[in-house]
Amino acid sequence: MIDFILQYNATVMIDFSFQCDVTIMIDFSLHCDVTIMIDFSLQCDVTVMIDFSIQCVIPVMIDFSLQCDVTVMIDFSFQCVIPVMIDFSLQCDVTMIDFSFHCDVTMIDFSFQCDVTMIDFSFQCVIPVMIDFSLQCDVTMIDFSFQCDVTVMIN
Repeated sequence: MIDFILQYNATVMIDFSFQCDVTIMIDFSLHCDVTIMIDFSLQCDVTVMIDFSIQCVIPVMIDFSLQCDVTVMIDFSFQCVIPVMIDFSLQCDVTMIDFSFHCDVTMIDFSFQCDVTMIDFSFQCVIPVMIDFSLQCDVTMIDFSFQCDVTVMIN
């Protein structure tokens, strides 16, 4: 007679926590003369709340300039299936915002596709200094595509 008995009692607990506190100053300026195709694509599966709002108190001045000489085609497509809500929120107290975009392009193809449930994006800042964002580029084709199906919560 062969009697084989295996008993296994296991209790496993996995506790994963990630905390990150980052303080970053970004001064972004791009000057480029290119003749190639730039294809930027981001694909992500998320299920989020979109909470997007803009509230801005700017005591000094806003200088927004857009200069663009486009020879062929600008294709902007926004497709979004959002079953819950979109609420975008930007609160900012700044002294001066100078945003300038200057480009001579052949074709700009910008497409945004997303199927989301809820995205909560909020940005609050009190900036007493000057924000100067400038993008100058001479390109042949810029193809920017953003696809997302979100399952996380961004707050």
